[in-house]
Amino acid sequence: MHIKIILARFLSGKKFPYVKIITTPQTRALAELTLHNSVSILKKEIEEDDFEFYSHDEVDLLIKMIEYKEYQNEFELNSYHQQKDAKVNCTFYDAGHILGSTGILLESNGYKIFYTGDINLTNQALIPRAKLPETAVDTLILETTYGATDSDLLLDWNSESHRLANEANKILNKGGSILIPVFSLGKMQEILATIWQLMERRKLTSVDIYTGGLGTKINRAYDYNRFVVDRLDSEFEINTILQKDYFEVSNPEEFFKHPCIVLASSGMMLENTASFNFAKRFLETKRFRNLYCWIYGD
Repeated sequence: MHIKIILARFLSGKKFPYVKIITTPQTRALAELTLHNSVSILKKEIEEDDFEFYSHDEVDLLIKMIEYKEYQNEFELNSYHQQKDAKVNCTFYDAGHILGSTGILLESNGYKIFYTGDINLTNQALIPRAKLPETAVDTLILETTYGATDSDLLLDWNSESHRLANEANKILNKGGSILIPVFSLGKMQEILATIWQLMERRKLTSVDIYTGGLGTKINRAYDYNRFVVDRLDSEFEINTILQKDYFEVSNPEEFFKHPCIVLASSGMMLENTASFNFAKRFLETKRFRNLYCWIYGD
């Protein structure tokens, strides 16, 4: 189950107190991190008196209510209003998108529905491609980001990483620094691993890498779960990558003294986020205007 859906369930809890939440163990762990972070952000950014906030204590209670199931381990869905002949079996399949992401196979009376949100059919730097049910389904519900695109025209992760290295080297070798807006969950970990692997293979100029915020906590969740979910290299730990915390830099000029790469959230560059503030700083630095690189993708 997607973390945004968990949040929606939580906010509607007063109307639907008996609705269950079932996720993978990894999504449960990530929900705890992201929802607590949301509490802190909401209290800072929303000043409406009639806005109903939820507290850290309420998030803790929500997390305890979440049931979790492993991948490809069929279980029966039960409700408080179970009807006769309404038995529904459910199985989670790794969607290959982020840690804990799932496609969901539902089976009832011989009818099969497969539902998935974001799904990835090619390997990333850390997480391998999705594992799909090896059975015919009657109804397929899926996201359609590339629904109108010929899949053969899309480059795989390895090809895109080399294209990234080629463009980044042009900037770094001229003394420029690079800002990459990323989502704290998923893209931070995959892009960070990609950059490090390129540097290790001498495909990308070695420079300081700056990260910070929630993404660094999520890095630890990725590392902690590396032996219990599919990983391309379960021995690789994200936290072994040399990183500097951009929140510990008091002088912004530090990012321009020497070439560096900054991975800052959010990926959408929302106002007052780290990526938004870094972008303003990059734009205000005249001698770097022609040297920085914008990279965005989900």
